[in-house]
Amino acid sequence: MNYLRQIMAFESWTEGNHLSKEAQLLWYKLLYINNKAEWTEWFSHTNIGLMAKTGINSEKTLVKIRNELINAGLLEYKKGKKGNPGKYRLIPFPEDKNTVKNTVENTGQPQENSRENDSTNAVETTDIYKHKQKQKHKQKDIDTAEKQKPKKIKYAEFVSMTEVEHQKLIERFGREKTARMIEVLDNYKGAKGRQYKSDYRAILSWVVDKVEQEFRNKSSPKGNLVPLSRRYSL
Repeated sequence: MNYLRQIMAFESWTEGNHLSKEAQLLWYKLLYINNKAEWTEWFSHTNIGLMAKTGINSEKTLVKIRNELINAGLLEYKKGKKGNPGKYRLIPFPEDKNTVKNTVENTGQPQENSRENDSTNAVETTDIYKHKQKQKHKQKDIDTAEKQKPKKIKYAEFVSMTEVEHQKLIERFGREKTARMIEVLDNYKGAKGRQYKSDYRAILSWVVDKVEQEFRNKSSPKGNLVPLSRRYSL
């Protein structure tokens, strides 16, 4: 597939077909991912990764938008098995070097003479180049921002945070409590399928209180209670 021609064909298609702006954004992101995968027919990507790229807040919303592309005949999807992400296949638009020219002719407008066509094609080529350069700069900015982000480390199957965040928890609560907090959050996310933008912030917002209560309960075992018969002397 040709990246630019697919974009032009998609934009032409949306002029006569309704597609939500969220679905359009998802299509663009999938096209970019497919391009990085060297246009392999089927490519894999995690839901979490797509949610991060599109700003979608929940998997339920992602599924709804994905189904919109499927129903529009623009996408095929195979659900992944446990531990493996789902697979996507973009339905390619027919590629034609004269896509823009053909689109204008198909609207029923009269054909122009050769000189006018040459002038029009020159303008279209300039516009396409500018659009392509704009997309490159935009993607470069995104890639740069991604590289500058602190790398997250997996401390459990479903819990990740930066090394700095992990060290802050240890300094504040100690290694034992930190390990327990990670365990509690990992079990919760695994059981509920819940996702957080920041596992570190999730721990501070509610996991801390739960674990602190556990440790308070441990520090006051029932075995240390004095029997009533020994509290009073006759």
